[in-house]
Amino acid sequence: MQHDQRTLLFGAAFLLSLGAMAQAQDMPVITGEDAVIDAPVYPAVSDPDFVFTVVEQMPEFSGGRDSLFAYIAKSVKYPEAAAEEGIQGRVFLRFIVERDGSTSDVQVLRGVHPMLDREAVRMVKAMPAWKPAKQRGQPVRVQYSLPVNFVLSKE
Repeated sequence: MQHDQRTLLFGAAFLLSLGAMAQAQDMPVITGEDAVIDAPVYPAVSDPDFVFTVVEQMPEFSGGRDSLFAYIAKSVKYPEAAAEEGIQGRVFLRFIVERDGSTSDVQVLRGVHPMLDREAVRMVKAMPAWKPAKQRGQPVRVQYSLPVNFVLSKE
């Protein structure tokens, strides 16, 4: 019986600490009989400048993921000087897919070499329009991350 009481006390203390932690971090807190939610206020979907990181429907490259990979393989031009020097690696990019599906604000999060970084950025800037992200049924701007692999063939 003592074990059950300790478990019950631990469970109650754990739930209380979760509530306190949620309040301290401005997380939604469910209180009272009516389960009123005190949640942080997020920008309206109509704010054209807000960039979402998580949305109900993420943007999609025209034709899907396989088409995106095919586009990257076809569009990336390995810089000759980088190939001659044997430079290879993965460039991590972040960009915004706009409400109209275009890409903007392309940034290198982690680069390999300036030559490869520039080529990855060029390729994203030249992308055809994406199917835009949606939040509450409305197209919105969303941040998207993409790794681009530069690998030399072993010939």
